[in-house]
Amino acid sequence: MEAVIFLSIIIALFSIFLSCLVIRRVKKQIAEITDALIDIKGGNGNRRILSATNELIAPLAYEINEIVVSYENRLSTVRQAEEANRQLMTSLSHDVRTPLTTLIGYLDAAHKGIVTGKDRDNYIETARRKAHDLKEYIDVLFDWFKLNSNEFAMEINTVEAAELTRNILIDWIPIFEDKQIDYNIDIPEQPFRVKLDTDGYMRILNNLIQ
Repeated sequence: MEAVIFLSIIIALFSIFLSCLVIRRVKKQIAEITDALIDIKGGNGNRRILSATNELIAPLAYEINEIVVSYENRLSTVRQAEEANRQLMTSLSHDVRTPLTTLIGYLDAAHKGIVTGKDRDNYIETARRKAHDLKEYIDVLFDWFKLNSNEFAMEINTVEAAELTRNILIDWIPIFEDKQIDYNIDIPEQPFRVKLDTDGYMRILNNLIQ
């Protein structure tokens, strides 16, 4: 009986000792995780939590590392988007400035009397066309910005595409004839129903023709 009691005490003490070791190890690992999270919060996205696969906190360390990797990937995507937008704004600034400068040049020449008579009329007409081109370009830019900022609400409806296309092209016929542009509009009479945003389709088709 005494031997059994003694053995039970030894087992209990050994269990307590092992529990203390486990608790100490877990507390140390929690401290390491806390330190790593503070480092990551400070901006070190390359920091990872190291843990053996047989450790109690291994699943937690793995999940935290996955969260950090996902966050870094998203942050990288945001940075790339910001850089792309910066380059786009630089390009757009040039694209807008160039026709605007040309437009001002034509108007100044007409206003200051540098050109007169028929040449002046031609300059004014050219300036008018460039002003319209610039407006249409800016309209496209606004649509693009709305689309990328999720403010662009598309209204998808089922429409008869052949008839819609035919009506759009009919409006261009007087312009083609005025500019003596040869054209051949061949749209099948058979109805062709599709789902699309009517306004968006009209803008795309008009921009392609322009």
